[in-house]
Amino acid sequence: RNNSYVTSRQLLWGKETALAFDQEPYQVIMASDIIYAASVLVPLWETIQVLLDSQGLFVLAFAQRKVPVQLEDVLRTSIDFGFVHKCILQELEKELFLYEFRRKLE
Repeated sequence: RNNSYVTSRQLLWGKETALAFDQEPYQVIMASDIIYAASVLVPLWETIQVLLDSQGLFVLAFAQRKVPVQLEDVLRTSIDFGFVHKCILQELEKELFLYEFRRKLE
């Protein structure tokens, strides 16, 4: 019997909504094409900080679109929230990046 499964639910970003999400911490959170304004960076990382397991992995695909948010902004905010990052794929001609984030070990 295979006990593996995938679920998805709608979640509004931010610490308070993440705390009320009524969910055990996730081992893996994946996201793509979700950042369109700098104002979402702090709520995004508050959410990841609350919902990601202490040993968990957050995978983010980021495409540099015509939006006022740069990849450097995303990475800097992740560091502010205690995460380390590693680029696992980049397509420079398309300005497409895939990053993995983990909590910084103390």
